[in-house]
Amino acid sequence: MFKLLVLLGLVAAVLALEVPCESEHGVVFEETVIDAEVRQMVWVSDDRNEIYVLSYLNTLYKSKDEGKTWASQMSNIPYSSEPQLPSNRTGVQSIIPTADQEKLYLLGYGHIMWTTVGDGTYKVYRSTDYVEYVHPHPTDSDKAIVSTYTPRCVDWTATGDCYRVIHLTTNFGLSWTKIADHVWSWDWGSDSSILYTAATAGGRSGLKLFITEPLSATISRQFSYTDFLYEDSVLYAVDSSNSSSLSLWVSLNLGVTFTKAVFASSAEGLDESRYTILDSSEGTSFINVQHNDPHWGHTYSAPFVTEIFTMNLPRTLRNSYTTDFFKVHGLDGIYIANHYQEYEPFTPANQINNYLRSVVSFDKGGIWTVLPAPTNVNCNEPDCSLHIFGNVDQYTYSSLYTTSNAVGLVIAIGNHGTYKKSHNEEVNTYFSRDAGETWQMIHEGAYIYEFGDHGGVVVLAKNEEPTNSILYTWNDGADWYECQFSDKSIQVTNIRVEPSFTSRKFILHGYTTNDHGAIVGVLILLDFTGLPIPNCKGYNTPGTADSDYEYWNPGPQSCLLGEKVQYVRRKQASECFNGDVEAYSTIGACACTREDYICDGDCWLETRNTEGPGTVCVNVCEGTELDPTIAPTECDGKYTITQGYQLVQGDMCSVSLPGAIDLLPTEHNCPSNGIGGFWTAVIVILCLLVVAAVIGLAGFLAFKNKDRLQELFGSLLNRDSSTTLNYSLLDNNKEPSNDLSEILDDSAFDP
Repeated sequence: MFKLLVLLGLVAAVLALEVPCESEHGVVFEETVIDAEVRQMVWVSDDRNEIYVLSYLNTLYKSKDEGKTWASQMSNIPYSSEPQLPSNRTGVQSIIPTADQEKLYLLGYGHIMWTTVGDGTYKVYRSTDYVEYVHPHPTDSDKAIVSTYTPRCVDWTATGDCYRVIHLTTNFGLSWTKIADHVWSWDWGSDSSILYTAATAGGRSGLKLFITEPLSATISRQFSYTDFLYEDSVLYAVDSSNSSSLSLWVSLNLGVTFTKAVFASSAEGLDESRYTILDSSEGTSFINVQHNDPHWGHTYSAPFVTEIFTMNLPRTLRNSYTTDFFKVHGLDGIYIANHYQEYEPFTPANQINNYLRSVVSFDKGGIWTVLPAPTNVNCNEPDCSLHIFGNVDQYTYSSLYTTSNAVGLVIAIGNHGTYKKSHNEEVNTYFSRDAGETWQMIHEGAYIYEFGDHGGVVVLAKNEEPTNSILYTWNDGADWYECQFSDKSIQVTNIRVEPSFTSRKFILHGYTTNDHGAIVGVLILLDFTGLPIPNCKGYNTPGTADSDYEYWNPGPQSCLLGEKVQYVRRKQASECFNGDVEAYSTIGACACTREDYICDGDCWLETRNTEGPGTVCVNVCEGTELDPTIAPTECDGKYTITQGYQLVQGDMCSVSLPGAIDLLPTEHNCPSNGIGGFWTAVIVILCLLVVAAVIGLAGFLAFKNKDRLQELFGSLLNRDSSTTLNYSLLDNNKEPSNDLSEILDDSAFDP
């Protein structure tokens, strides 16, 4: 019998004794011991059968059978056993894949690097400088940028200065061309140009942003920006010329033009000290700006077409390196974040971390609501909700996890209650199958997790203490089964599956001690292809009794960004292998609700609604010359006034459907008063008199010259009306129309 776990309140009830995975469950496992814990794992080859693993003792291993068996590659890698300056380390430091999965760069220590095309041979390159990193081109595996350090950076007895140099290869490392020196940051541009910041003097003095011609060292544009990030075809650049505060500039055309980003709270006198680009994948930039507090930064958003960033989520949890803000992959507009409640006073005495809550938005931040409490627990705390650990806690627990190949599935570690608790108080593992709209508690304690078979199989293992068992489900969390994968417990550090998340073969890895007391790494292949369950059927007939699939409409009221979006997914009660990718279609617009809007510009501040649920946008510029509700001084006919709201970028809701909330700008007649109104009337009367005079004159001429007019107009009216009505009387030869109207080529590498 399988071991089935049923959650009753906060207790996981075990209905059967733990049994080996293979003997009772049909889950086949293969265990391999390597010299140290896994540092890096990379899938290669088109069929994903080949896998490279790098250990923390710099040993490279390879599997040709999806992780069943492993072999060391070190005897095949030339010079890998020689001590490499400056650290005197040996072996491989890092695996760097390219767009072609079979082509890899391997970094050594010091002067050495290698390339391989997956055939078991490794070509060595020795640099005159110290190799730092290789940055392959995103789509062309033959192209890469490599960064190196001069000898002075790692050997203070060496002559010369210390600085970074970047080089370009267009033939997978066979030759290299120097691009620039004194470089601080670098990246690829969309047209294969190279972006980098470099100092024009020593250290960081005189840093500038340079953009080259495609695949060239020739500089096409340069700017006085000191740092940059290029993501989703958007170039973000930082200006640090003001010693008291930074400024951010944005370009949508790779630096041809830049626009300064204006953040709503800049009017409040908040300095900008650090920026984190959170997401730019849906035509909207989400940016977290750290102002005056080390615990949090305000999150802003703006569509690509405007430079005005409005407040999206205030006081989002962050540190110096990362932010607790997550996109739910595979679905537009859904984000989950951690932030501090706005109405709590922030003083050292009240323990600021006691006021953290996790929130979700289904409309790009139009409205944020707390994550609902799990449906299978009894929570007696006031305003009970779910709170998750995120990027800020990633060195303690796994972060919230989603993938576009398991649409709607979200798994996270956290706690339920009024606020987010500390690590030592309460930690559980939670699961959602509807993109965070509802949740269940899977198990007490923190677990490592992974999705396979498009989410058809989910595997978990404890990571707070050594274990020899796993939990898994094949019905989206309705039932969880536990089985042993080994007689000896190991400390699990991760569970992996090939990058498309379609496989039913997982690799669990961790570490333990051997018979001599030495710490060794462990690789365990978990193969679920032998589970005694059939493949799902009825993919093309979802929702019918004979189909294992159903329709799913994500979002509150089954609306997502103002549209009813319909996905095909496996029924939770169907115990079968998934195999197919989730398909979706748009079936119509939804009526606009408050959730479809965000505040409209700098003058509108999102504030808690004191007269009802949710938030409202308040005009903080009222009574000033910036007040956006004041009628324009120059006006012709009609003008529009904002109600304080604008539709979320990409939202397709309709204000004309029954029950819709219309918060779009309203139209008004231009004001008329005093002299202005009098002269408007005079002008209208004069125009009428002129028109009357023209008509009278035309009538007189028509009577006097009626024969001539009949000759002219008669020929036109005799033509085909579909063409002759657009002939010019002045040009009867016109065709009929129905339209009214500096370079260094020396190589630093020797293969």
